[in-house]
Amino acid sequence: MIKTLTEKVKLITATRDKCEELAMTMEFLKAGTIKPLKVALKKYSEDYENNQSRERVDKIVMQLIQLADRNRKEEGILN
Repeated sequence: MIKTLTEKVKLITATRDKCEELAMTMEFLKAGTIKPLKVALKKYSEDYENNQSRERVDKIVMQLIQLADRNRKEEGILN
């Protein structure tokens, strides 16, 4: 049981770290692009024991980070 809880804490911590990384790149995202994340986070907070909800949040966060990186590179090229 302790091992399971430890694994769950590691996964949740990794999700939080990804969200913090996304927060640092938010300025390179257009308005409205985080709406799917907001919906996924709401569902996850309602059912935090559901691994699929956490995995969906992780997937959306990674997509948004990649989009922000692309936008940052394009902005750098344009400037």
